[in-house]
Amino acid sequence: MTLLPPFADFRPSHSELIRMGLTPANTLMTRGPKFTSSQLMLIYSKRAQPGDNPVYRGLLDQNRVDRHEQYEALHFINNWCAIVGCSAVVDGNKIESALRFAPTSMVDRNDLQWQIWNTLKARTTLLA
Repeated sequence: MTLLPPFADFRPSHSELIRMGLTPANTLMTRGPKFTSSQLMLIYSKRAQPGDNPVYRGLLDQNRVDRHEQYEALHFINNWCAIVGCSAVVDGNKIESALRFAPTSMVDRNDLQWQIWNTLKARTTLLA
């Protein structure tokens, strides 16, 4: 397995975001409008899954994403948009779809962030 660099250090160009159909935010790491639960397309559990301790906030919880829990999906989408510099409100459903259909064995936050970036980039290449 190849170790990927931290996704949080990644900064795509403005034109690359536009080519991929994403809406660049005014500045990178913008903390503007957030993607909200009312904008989700898919159905999520509003409670922690069995075996998941909802009060645990340790390193393991910070590095893993349970894509079936609403609060984790929302946090992931908003965080991904803040890192990349796109608009969470406009692009949230694209990221949500890529998150849900990523390989089920993939739970590491960094791996999922890169997977979604590559998925969105591949879709753009196919459409070009």
